[in-house]
Amino acid sequence: GTETVFGTENVIVNNRTSDRLSIIGCNVTMKPGNVSLPVFTVQNSIGAVNIVNLHVKNGSTGYMVKGGASANGGTIAVKYSNSTYMTGNGFDLQDDNTTVSNITLISNNATGIDISGPNNTVSTNTIVKNTTAGIKVSGNGNNVNGNTIGGSAVNANGIGLWVTGSNNILNNNRTTYNSNNGHQITGNANAVSASTSSNNLLNGMFATGTGNSFLNNITSNNTKQGIFACGQVDLGGNTGTGNLVDPEIQLTDKITVKLRYPRFGIVKDSVNMENITDITFKKITKQKSSPQLLRVKNQI
Repeated sequence: GTETVFGTENVIVNNRTSDRLSIIGCNVTMKPGNVSLPVFTVQNSIGAVNIVNLHVKNGSTGYMVKGGASANGGTIAVKYSNSTYMTGNGFDLQDDNTTVSNITLISNNATGIDISGPNNTVSTNTIVKNTTAGIKVSGNGNNVNGNTIGGSAVNANGIGLWVTGSNNILNNNRTTYNSNNGHQITGNANAVSASTSSNNLLNGMFATGTGNSFLNNITSNNTKQGIFACGQVDLGGNTGTGNLVDPEIQLTDKITVKLRYPRFGIVKDSVNMENITDITFKKITKQKSSPQLLRVKNQI
């Protein structure tokens, strides 16, 4: 539809009462007067703030919800409000108890949504064409669910969902056609469940750190593995189809070793790598039975 530009200014929202402040945009677009500042900054509010159907475009940051000394006392919610063409973040969530939801277009930013604060909710948004990441989570205890991140080759983000924080819940997100990993998790104790990751340029889901859990995730047609998350927690139900690197799902501390001897055929064995620092495999010769794989040394 036709874009209606309601104003060109930098808006600071500061609700000084305990009552809820609602700002309804009726599908208009705001642009910044000073492009080096956020279009909207929410700070130092006592009561709750709701911003609905008010789009922002062409600045450094679309919506900034400040934390620290400028933190808000009430809940903050931004809904149905697109944020596009920012040189920085479409949404910059530094505070806690902020909800960003039901947004149909968060695109052409450096990062679509940057979550550095704790205990925020980001749900049911469409996030495309952001150069660094669709969503980046460096905060702890956030809930990221039901988001579409990518969607086609022309809508690729850099990394789809990038998590460096801990104890975040990542549920029912769809990361597809991104130009890096679909999910990239380097924090600890994050929970990834019921999510889909496909057609990404690297892995569908990639995790380091410790204690990150995976449950009922579906991966397909990624250039590398569906899930590469050695040493993380496999809660079951994770599948991979058509991913180009085997094993398509790699979550546990076990390795599978295949040795082929012309005389004896193929031997397969699994070795539990937990608490093992030194392993040697030895070929047993001059025996009629199948060769064996031996764990020779366990220093723990």
